[in-house]
Amino acid sequence: MKTWPWASLIASIAGVAWGGLAFTVDNDFFVGSDSSSYTHGAELTWYDQNDWGTYFTGLRNRIYTPTDTTRAENQPDDHPWCGLSTVFFEQGITQGRLRSKYSIETGILGPSSMAKEQQIWFHKLSGSDKPQGWNNQLQNEFALNAYLDNWYGLGPQGRTQAWSVTPDFLYGGVLGTVYDHLYSGLGVRAGYNIPPLWPDNGLSPDVPPRSPPFFAYLLASLKGIAVAHNATLGQSLFHGVDEEHHVDPHPFLGEARVGICLGYGWVSLMGLVSLGTREFDGQDDTPAWGEVRLTVGRPF
Repeated sequence: MKTWPWASLIASIAGVAWGGLAFTVDNDFFVGSDSSSYTHGAELTWYDQNDWGTYFTGLRNRIYTPTDTTRAENQPDDHPWCGLSTVFFEQGITQGRLRSKYSIETGILGPSSMAKEQQIWFHKLSGSDKPQGWNNQLQNEFALNAYLDNWYGLGPQGRTQAWSVTPDFLYGGVLGTVYDHLYSGLGVRAGYNIPPLWPDNGLSPDVPPRSPPFFAYLLASLKGIAVAHNATLGQSLFHGVDEEHHVDPHPFLGEARVGICLGYGWVSLMGLVSLGTREFDGQDDTPAWGEVRLTVGRPF
């Protein structure tokens, strides 16, 4: 019987490692939008178990640009050009109905993030116009952010082989050199055999998890966000306000997300669409972007 090489590789990963890999790409291209100041992001994550629960570590990149990327001159009334590249570590902890994720990321905001080179490559790959304004990007600065994200379960907990709806109360925030904000909201997942966000504490790595059946669910969330600081808008803690490349942020934002996740065995695929409110004074359109996440590894 013929075995495809990629299938053998996935099986090898699943059989040897208890953890797994997740690759996420988000881009306004996925929703046919060119009005989002958040234009691209990518994340490569390894996850596994430790004594406290499930941990996640990897690399993350974000790219922000003005709406019109074909203009070479400075656009003082639109989002500054900038990129943010970081490494991160996240620890997931479960306490009854409450699942908390403590995260820290560090890296660089500015030209050394290689955002210019990445966007030019992606636009060439997708057949889009070459971005022209990267000479106006924000200068380099150190990035260090600490996050706390909480999901408080309002419905059934754990994984059951049945149709169900699992609502959550969402709250948390971030404190750092790039972002400072608090948020709260509601999230819901509805479908068949919905997995938990990550395994409960105390799941021994010496005991193999049961082979999961097919699972499929829809997900949605709605958040309100209070913003104190955002360095990507030209308000640096190190360099002060960039008078040539800054805009005035709105103190309160909203964000809505809807999506679908399908999975079987060690593989799952998730697609999301996000819509936000205007982030700063003078922003013409509401930001919108799509996200695709492929996960290969230990099922939750």
